Amino acid sequence: MQPGDNTPIRELLRAHGLRTSLFRLKVLNALVLAVREGRSIDVRGVQGCLGRSCVEISLVSVREVLKRLAEEGVVELKDDNTCRFTLQALAALEPCLDRG
Repeated sequence: MQPGDNTPIRELLRAHGLRTSLFRLKVLNALVLAVREGRSIDVRGVQGCLGRSCVEISLVSVREVLKRLAEEGVVELKDDNTCRFTLQALAALEPCLDRG
């Protein structure tokens, strides 16, 4: 998979009945990066990743995107505000997770 190719993420969103939006792509890319690096990420960490990519989004907006993704079974939100992909989503995103 080529850098910048969001095809697996787009397919994951489509499979869960979600439209592709820039914010969803950026949020999911932040989670993919965290998985690749073997670390957990919280809502503020996601917002920080977005800020580094020149996309301004409020903490409330990040929470809302993650909440919607959780409602559709793409991510799981933990009590400590960390989030992670569901097992089904991880399987679908295998091509994104393999590239380094």
